Amino acid sequence: MYVRRKIRGSLIWRFAWKNLLWFTVWSTLVTFSYQWLQRRGIDISIPFLPLSTIGIAVAFYIGFKNSQSYDRFWEGRKIWGSIVNYSRTWANQVLGYVTTAEAEKALTLLHRCQGHPASPYLSAPCLGECAAHPAPPHHDFGPEEL
Repeated sequence: MYVRRKIRGSLIWRFAWKNLLWFTVWSTLVTFSYQWLQRRGIDISIPFLPLSTIGIAVAFYIGFKNSQSYDRFWEGRKIWGSIVNYSRTWANQVLGYVTTAEAEKALTLLHRCQGHPASPYLSAPCLGECAAHPAPPHHDFGPEEL
């Protein structure tokens, strides 16, 4: 990831020199071929109308695809937001039902859910007096422990 404010020319040249060289050679070849064929009386020019019509059609297609992808992104963002909100509610309910005698076991169970979206909200301020305890080692709980 590039984190500087300005992109240096040397960085652009390092990544783009092959493409710049290739397209310079290609455009020079096309230009000289066109001029050479024009002197021989052969016209290879392309009419503008079909190109513009195809260009407009492609622009509409890409525009609709972009709109669909943004809609999907926004829907995913809304779903993720609802998962986080439900996770916060779940964490608050767990912390609200826990008594002092069960606090150690509840803390162990909450640390077990570290991969859960609510894990950032199970931090020290939420856990009160049990916040000083470190996270226990990961292990699977049997039915008798729950």
